[in-house]
Amino acid sequence: MLHADLHLGPYVRFFGQLKSGLENGRTGGPRPADEDKLDVNQAFLDGVLGFGDHTSLTLRGGRQKWPMALLASSRSGSPNVRQSFDGLRMILNAGAWRVDGFVTRPVETNPGYFDDGPDQARAFWGGYAVRPFPILPKGNIDLYYLGLRREEAEFDQGTARELRHSVGTRLWAGHSVGLQLRICLPMG
Repeated sequence: MLHADLHLGPYVRFFGQLKSGLENGRTGGPRPADEDKLDVNQAFLDGVLGFGDHTSLTLRGGRQKWPMALLASSRSGSPNVRQSFDGLRMILNAGAWRVDGFVTRPVETNPGYFDDGPDQARAFWGGYAVRPFPILPKGNIDLYYLGLRREEAEFDQGTARELRHSVGTRLWAGHSVGLQLRICLPMG
C-alpha cells in the first residue's frame, strides 16, 4: 500500500491510499478477496469544525476503512485484500466522549486495475461511542449500534433480503482485559 496524507491547516485533510494484492500458487486460483492488481483503498476528505477547547466535529466523505466492518464483510480468514467502504462518517470529540456515526456501502473487490466500486446490494451504518470508565483502573466503555442490509443474502433455505441490527457494549481496561456483550437482532 502507498498513501499520501495532506493537511491544509487544522481544518481540512485529504487522505489517499492505493492497494495492490497479488496471489500466486493457490490451488484453484485466487478467491475474490485474494487478488486486486491495483486500486484505491482509501480516498477521503475531512472537514473539521471546532467548538471550543474540547469539542470538535469531523465530517469525512469518500472511500475509507472502518474498524467494525467485520459485520458487513463476507470475508473470512485472512484475506489478502482488505475491505473498504464508500460513504460518509461523522466523528464527534466532546470532552471525554468520542462518537462515530456512519452510512456506507462496502466496496466490491475486482481483480483488475481501478475496477472496484460500491456494492449496491449492501449497506452498512451505525454509531460507536467510547469514553473512559473510571470504575475500572484505566477503564473504558464502548457503546455501539451497527446496521446491515443485504438484498441477496444466502441462507441454507435460499436467497433472501437480510436486515440485521447489532447493539452492544464493551468494558475494557488497558490493552488486554475486556468484557463484551453483543446482541444481534436479525429482522426482515
